[in-house]
Amino acid sequence: MRKVCRQVNCLTIVVADEPTGNLDTAIADEVFALFERLVNWGKTLLAVTYDQALSSCMECATHLRAGSAHRDESCKNHGLS
Repeated sequence: MRKVCRQVNCLTIVVADEPTGNLDTAIADEVFALFERLVNWGKTLLAVTYDQALSSCMECATHLRAGSAHRDESCKNHGLS
């Protein structure tokens, strides 16, 4: 975990494609905690996921349904409509 934190320290955007896809609950919770730390350090996290628990933790989420993008109400707080 520390190695991952050091490697992303110089990045401003972290992209995660289905980061919890094949993980058990305990490890997925560690990933959530790592993402939270990264955001607290000023990093932008872009995650593509089917995991509702992960998407509900995001400050702003855009959901793709039937080929259309739908942003959460929380996105308005970030200047996104």
